[in-house]
This record gives sequence, structure tokens and C-alpha cells, in this order.
Amino acid sequence: MSEDSKPAPKLNKDFTNIYTVGGQRSDATGSANDWTPRDALLDTLQLIDSGKLDISKIVIICKEKGNPGLPGFSSAGDDGGLLTSVGMVAAVLHKLNTNSET
Repeated sequence: MSEDSKPAPKLNKDFTNIYTVGGQRSDATGSANDWTPRDALLDTLQLIDSGKLDISKIVIICKEKGNPGLPGFSSAGDDGGLLTSVGMVAAVLHKLNTNSET
């Protein structure tokens, strides 16, 4: 079996019962300003581990504090390559700009 075909190691940590104060506050207010990027990542892990979210691909875009350059970008999953990731970002931008589900 080649290095590329080995399955990813399983994490020992189960995030099913992880809840953040910022995430709960953001749920109540509907504002992204009420939680941190770390809260958002933990919330996503909680949704995945609890079975509420079954994802095949994830795209993460992050901006470092104090860095005026372009944001960092990472994607992972079995659902296509870079073009699929770009398409996912475009779909989210469309949804945000039109308040549409499609």
C-alpha cells in the first residue's frame, strides 16, 4: 500500500459533547462576531462527531491577525479537487448575497 492510499489515522478525541460559550452566544444572536474561529472549528467537529453533519469535503479559509496578505486556504475530502472547492466557495458567496438556499 502506498503512502497516498493509506487511510488517515483516527483521532482519539470525540467532540460529540463539546459546546463553546461563543457558539451558544452566536446561535442566540445570529452574529458571527459572537464567536471565535476556534469556536467555529469546534462547533463543526461537534456536528460531525454527533452525526448531525456528514461531510465529504471541507474548505477552510483563514486570515491571520496582522497579516494584510491574502487569506490562507485549505481543502480536504474525496469530492473533487480544487475546482470543486472553488465552486463551493462561489455557492456560499451566492447564498450570502442573495439569501438563497441554491
